[in-house]
Amino acid sequence: MIQHCFLRQWAVGFFFFLGQVFTFRAISSGDVSVATPLLGTKVVLVALFSVFLIGKPLPGLWWIASMLASVGIALISYTPGGNHRRLAVTVGLSFAAAAVFALTDVYVQKWVPSVGYSRFAPVMFGSMGVFSLVYLPSFLTASPDIAPDTQRRFLSGYPMASLPWLFGGALLLALQALAMYTAIGLHGSATLTNILYGSRCLWSVLLVWILGTVAGDFTAGEKRFGIMARRFLGALLLLGAMALVLR
Repeated sequence: MIQHCFLRQWAVGFFFFLGQVFTFRAISSGDVSVATPLLGTKVVLVALFSVFLIGKPLPGLWWIASMLASVGIALISYTPGGNHRRLAVTVGLSFAAAAVFALTDVYVQKWVPSVGYSRFAPVMFGSMGVFSLVYLPSFLTASPDIAPDTQRRFLSGYPMASLPWLFGGALLLALQALAMYTAIGLHGSATLTNILYGSRCLWSVLLVWILGTVAGDFTAGEKRFGIMARRFLGALLLLGAMALVLR
């Protein structure tokens, strides 16, 4: 029994690790205002997986929420005259991340009660740290894309000035993950937690829309307004889908 529970904890840790890989790949391959809202569809996937993996009934409103989410995804994903191949990669990776994270959330809700969150969480997050070691060799190897200069370098050739951002980002990511899975593990409501957490999809579009030029987006004003307005509408539909699931 103990060995079986231990394997479950490692499996959930692997799902969480895989979700992080897909997430960073999605963000690095395309526009964050496309990737982040699509990652927000995880709440609908959590609802669906809860039906098939836990046996919870699926209310009629959730079917409407799924349709709203589909329309919202279409609005966010479609970019006339854009790099559709690159966009397809971003959409695919974002969906993969959402699906894997949804499985993680549902299995945390399903398996934590059998061992307790205080025993489940350390093994889950510890196993993710072990799986992350697969990236250690490339982290320690000098990157050919970084030209040598007189600046002080760290490990794979990145400037020492990047360390605060690297560890600061890692700390924030760890804290938000810990807070989210603590809420799911202690209160057992993956769907509700994801609805509250999923509101970030709307803010990502707004921030890119408002601060896009600061981030280097110099698309012509009229064209940029049309693209961001469509994505904003899609994000609103996703947010509406989440609200219906909450009801």
